[in-house]
Amino acid sequence: MNETFPHSPIPVAVPQQRATIIAPPRRLSFADPNRCGIVLGPDLYHVRAARTWAHQVARTTPNTAFPLVTVVSELVSNALRHTCSGDPGGTTRVVIERRPFAYVLTVTDNGPRPGPTIPVPRIEAPGNPRPVGGYGLRLVDTLTAYWDWSGTAGGPLTVRALIEHTPPPDPEGTTVTTSLESATLTGPTVPPLRFVWLEIIGKCQLACTHCYADSGPDGTHGIMTTDGWRRVIDDVAHTAAGMVQFIGGEPVLHPDLGELIGHALDRRLAVEVFTNLVHVPPRLWEDFERPGVRLATSWYSDDPDEHEQITQRPTHARTLANIAEAKRREIPLRAGVIGVLESQRSAQASRTLLGLGVDEVRYDDLRGVDRGAVTEVEPDTSVLCGRCAHGNLAISPTGEVWPCVFTRWMPVGNVREQSLNDILNSDRMATVVGGLRQEFAHRAVCVPKMCDPQCGPSCSPACQPKGDCTPAGNCAPNYR
Repeated sequence: MNETFPHSPIPVAVPQQRATIIAPPRRLSFADPNRCGIVLGPDLYHVRAARTWAHQVARTTPNTAFPLVTVVSELVSNALRHTCSGDPGGTTRVVIERRPFAYVLTVTDNGPRPGPTIPVPRIEAPGNPRPVGGYGLRLVDTLTAYWDWSGTAGGPLTVRALIEHTPPPDPEGTTVTTSLESATLTGPTVPPLRFVWLEIIGKCQLACTHCYADSGPDGTHGIMTTDGWRRVIDDVAHTAAGMVQFIGGEPVLHPDLGELIGHALDRRLAVEVFTNLVHVPPRLWEDFERPGVRLATSWYSDDPDEHEQITQRPTHARTLANIAEAKRREIPLRAGVIGVLESQRSAQASRTLLGLGVDEVRYDDLRGVDRGAVTEVEPDTSVLCGRCAHGNLAISPTGEVWPCVFTRWMPVGNVREQSLNDILNSDRMATVVGGLRQEFAHRAVCVPKMCDPQCGPSCSPACQPKGDCTPAGNCAPNYR
């Protein structure tokens, strides 16, 4: 809403001056020479102008620029077709950041048109006909290494995408490699951070037989202080990430969870608390009810005995009661049913949760990490979904940083010794990302029980695997 202010009358003898507004398309200026932007109008010919501009910004050959130009064209077309950007006076803001091995693209529209539903970016089912004028987000998903979107209900929406490219040859005629041995700061670009697991505690009331974090009653808060976690949350916010998830152990056992939730919300971060829902202190229910906070939990069986066999505690009734309480308070809640036992009543467990009105229920197979491992051999990348460090990181109670909660044998730094930004831009981070990318690129067939991986952890939403079952979607929760 625009504020109006009283103004003094203008003398008749003095002509009123008006601010000069340049009609779109008009270019945007940035202090960083590798950032370029353009504002487009509602006319369809501006899609062509966007393509021409994107090719100029790419500073490379037509073939190398093709993915970037195509993604810009599709996203701008979508904005004009589905949002107020396509109405008279509407605009679409496009920004491209050039990086050594990738382009970071953002496209921001003017928000949805009035109506009963609010459109959001989604990939249409394979059987749907191709929309007129473009190939839609399926093409965007194919051409990008990573994409997501953010925004508020009824407001402008921004789609962000990472498009990888091969840099031009150096002056001596040799091409820079991206092998594991050379994947340093000049190697693979780390995708923009959008989600971080904050493992604030290792203590838990349960002793689940499959726990990837080896949590239990003997766990501790680690050596990270509350002030330390606040600094980490500040660092996350400065990266332009959209969400943090408090996890453990059992995060409700941390004495300052409520304070940390508030600090994250103050930094304009969405918050999810991954809890076993065995016990929720009354003061925390009020924190969970705050706008921008949601819950997630794990569930195993509709049979109390089978549930107890997995959690090692008689908690079935208490968890069920707190799930019902969360729904009564209208707190957003999702659940993951994890397959741990042979012939487990997983389907019945899912139906129980859906019957209680749980927003989203997904299934995941046991991951072979820590207590979930079948043998004592150190885990390897076969237990991973393939999207580690693709926009997400995990931070432990000791400050150690991992590509995800399941890659605990693969640290990339420690927030007690470095800022999160320094870790993201470190040689170690680039080396790990390069190694993982190289490893997952060689997956030609489905990894056992991994065609529909659930991350978050062991909870939805699913990564979106392509035909070769190498996940191509977003592993971390994406609720916006």
